[in-house]
Amino acid sequence: MWPLACTMAISLLLASKSFQMRQCPKPVLPAEAWLRPAGVDVNLTCLNEKPNNSSISWKLQNRTLPLKALNRVMMKEQLLLKSVRSTDSGNYSCYRDGQRVCNIQLLVGEILEKPKLTCYRKFPVSNIRCEWKPLKRISTVTKAVLQVQKGFNDDDFFTEKCTYYQSTQTFSCRLKNREEDDSTYVVSICVMNNVDSQSSNKEMFTGNNILQPDPPTNVTVKAVERSPQKLIVTWSYPLTWRNNYYRLKFKIRYRAEYSVVFTVVYSQKTSILITDAWMDKNNIIQVQAREEFDHGSWSTWSHEVTGIPWTGYQDQGDPVMEPSPSRFYDYTEDVTYTYSEEYSNLELDPNENTLSMKESMVPWHIFFLAGASLVPGIILFMGIIIRYKKKWKQTLKEEKLSIFLQYSPIQLVLERWKPNSNATTIFPPSESAPSDTS
Repeated sequence: MWPLACTMAISLLLASKSFQMRQCPKPVLPAEAWLRPAGVDVNLTCLNEKPNNSSISWKLQNRTLPLKALNRVMMKEQLLLKSVRSTDSGNYSCYRDGQRVCNIQLLVGEILEKPKLTCYRKFPVSNIRCEWKPLKRISTVTKAVLQVQKGFNDDDFFTEKCTYYQSTQTFSCRLKNREEDDSTYVVSICVMNNVDSQSSNKEMFTGNNILQPDPPTNVTVKAVERSPQKLIVTWSYPLTWRNNYYRLKFKIRYRAEYSVVFTVVYSQKTSILITDAWMDKNNIIQVQAREEFDHGSWSTWSHEVTGIPWTGYQDQGDPVMEPSPSRFYDYTEDVTYTYSEEYSNLELDPNENTLSMKESMVPWHIFFLAGASLVPGIILFMGIIIRYKKKWKQTLKEEKLSIFLQYSPIQLVLERWKPNSNATTIFPPSESAPSDTS
């Protein structure tokens, strides 16, 4: 609910009046100019009522127009310009028998696409960079500036010039920002040429929330001798991140070459020991970096590297496996992982998942050796049981008989009625016998 509320608040703020006043200026065009997009054919006609056998010539910017150019063709009273370019713009004059009869101002330009601005910061104390890469090549007359408003005060509005790099065909704009500056910036790029102008949507950010380091470099994989499921992965900090004070944490993902499911682990160090690599198979590994306190976002993934765990056929001193050729897979960010509570709040990638099933990694001969080692012990135990079985039975029988005789009912009765030598027996007086004399 909170993210939705924040998004709505930002949208309303950017749509407010203070941000609508900064518009990308439109070029001023002559009222009678011919505006044509680059790449189309343009037909210029010299209008006059004189007969067709008169001499016709054309001038561009008051200079005689040479017709030897490949894209210029004279057809009676018309001048055909094929696939016009920005260099074909100018004031064309038609002369009939040396007399100027008409002027045509031609403007050739590109209808610009709407730019999409991306801003980032590669290090906590570096400048902010905002860039736009056009979908198609643009002419050299196209210029761009970055419109910046710092905070929410109209007085803090300024512009920064953007530079176009031919090698990457990208406009790049630099915005200076100090580490302790936590101001909110609202920026937009304005792109202009001689016939059109376009501006991007406004972006709002602070210096910390656009922090995105470059991916880790020098990622290498090495097998561990006599360990058929282990791989050692090492990497280095990106060159643009000076790690003398600011630190990074890392996310590592790996999978078998034929699989599409990644196992994901995390590390604060620049190396890790994988203990569940796929045996006898090529494992593909990539590393990602992020500021240790979760400022900004994760970097892009590093180049893929591949490695095979120890198979028993390698010689001592296995070579380090170098990165494979630049093969990238377009994985959508964020999935379900197995991860520690320390990183329970991290955003995860939907096309990455922990492996739900793996092949049996224990060789069959290990089970055989374990079973064989148990057989002697079982035989010895059974022999002891049989040897002492009779003795245990006889002892148990004698103990039971002794207890029975000691506490039997007959013995208890005899004990109870045994005469007491110290007791005095009292007999009742008997009646006297009758006398015979009586």
